[in-house]
Amino acid sequence: MALTSVGLTDRGQGPGQTTNFAVTYESTLPNQARVIATANALLSVLESEFAVTVGWFGTDPAKFGPKNRQQVNLNLTAAGTTAAMARRSTSTRRRTTRTPPTPLRACRWSG
Repeated sequence: MALTSVGLTDRGQGPGQTTNFAVTYESTLPNQARVIATANALLSVLESEFAVTVGWFGTDPAKFGPKNRQQVNLNLTAAGTTAAMARRSTSTRRRTTRTPPTPLRACRWSG
């Protein structure tokens, strides 16, 4: 798996970064133009949605910021598989256990 931020919008803090988030995508997923467009669309709303959810849940925003960005990795296809898994012909089950710091899987798209 090769996560990258190449081609992502630079909103003043580096490609794919906002004050509270760092967005990357899997470079081996199909239809890279669409993957990048999806990541850039997400970048355009992350901070405003962050402000809303911090208010909803009463989270201290000081726990976030440039030194503690949340990682957002776009690494699944619409079918919920990674590019490497999509190339396999086996039908093994995969279990995901969320233990900190687990990157947020924010988007799924069809390519």
